[in-house]
Amino acid sequence: MNRLIIVGLSALLASCAQPPRSAYTPEVYQISAPFDAEATRSQLETGTATVSGTAFLRQNGGGVVTCAGSPVHLFPATPYAKERIEKTYIGGPSISTPRYVQSFGNSNDYTVYPDPPEFARLKKSTLCDAQGNFEFKNLKPGLYYLATKVEWHVTTVQGGELLALVDVQSNDQPRLILTRP
Repeated sequence: MNRLIIVGLSALLASCAQPPRSAYTPEVYQISAPFDAEATRSQLETGTATVSGTAFLRQNGGGVVTCAGSPVHLFPATPYAKERIEKTYIGGPSISTPRYVQSFGNSNDYTVYPDPPEFARLKKSTLCDAQGNFEFKNLKPGLYYLATKVEWHVTTVQGGELLALVDVQSNDQPRLILTRP
């Protein structure tokens, strides 16, 4: 009889067991604007303008950390890109002010749908030099998003992302300063 009770209890407990669930389900950001790869490719063709600048953040103790060695990305401000940035960042950039922005977590915390692979590939990229300077030459006129990270390690990663919306004109040579206001 005891054996029957033990077998019954074991079967009951086994039926209650559930596979472990993730404590966190990533947010899904639905983008309604279509991604236009051809328009993006066209915007990245050779032009006559240059955009340069520097990116840095000031630490609480007063030290300055630049984007030295970090990638800087420049991508056309298409309707798809605009909606994606508005949904995945707090305080996205305005045309008048480059911004320190906070993403809604790292890219493992959310997914974007649709997420065409061309979006990540169709951009221009460079690296910040040792002083935190960057430059993009031969740009066509138009609106572009400029993005980089300034991070440092203490006991955790500190710093953040800097994002600007740049209006490039023919033969223009704007110099930007990306930092936290």
